[in-house]
Amino acid sequence: MKLTDIIDLTFTNSGEFIVGSLTDVLLDMDKFWGMTKMVLKDYQKYQPIAKKKVTSVSSFSVDLTDVTYGVPKWVSSVIPVGVPSSNPVVALQFMQAGGGLEPRPMLWEYRSPKLYTSEDGDMEVTSCFEYPFTITGSNPITEVDIPDITEEDKRFLDLVLGRFLIAVGRSRRAFTLTELPVQMDGSELVQEGTDILERVNEDMRENSKWYEALGV
Repeated sequence: MKLTDIIDLTFTNSGEFIVGSLTDVLLDMDKFWGMTKMVLKDYQKYQPIAKKKVTSVSSFSVDLTDVTYGVPKWVSSVIPVGVPSSNPVVALQFMQAGGGLEPRPMLWEYRSPKLYTSEDGDMEVTSCFEYPFTITGSNPITEVDIPDITEEDKRFLDLVLGRFLIAVGRSRRAFTLTELPVQMDGSELVQEGTDILERVNEDMRENSKWYEALGV
């Protein structure tokens, strides 16, 4: 998703389209991107890019660097799915539990960028990555592309909206904009933005319990 599209959606959802452009609310592309980047950093802690891939492990380790996404921030799951060349005897050992089959136990540890395992063989690895982005222009920025963010990422867009309302509200509290057709005062905007951030952050925490267990 392009930063300009995020700005358009934010203006529409906040009602600030009545005012005009970024400069009319005392912001510019660089400031808006700085705010958006802060949101992205928080968002990806709870909603990272998760990629599941079968990887062949030899000599008890493998480099997980991805061609597209780079080095994983963390690994959430490693499941043996093939015959372990280091220990063929346990190749088909499974535990019966709850009426379903579970993969055999195996020790593993991720030390960026390598995954270390207690056996060799094929592993189904779930790696979690940060969101990549591409910046166009400098002083000022003309565009930023975050390809893995879409309009379906409602929580992300709500977080941007909350940050935006707080930024605009604080700027309006500093002085009175008598020439703008805006009746809501700065304090109300700050409170609305704060409420949105609290609601979305709580929602992400409640729906991302797997992340808390990782301790990252």
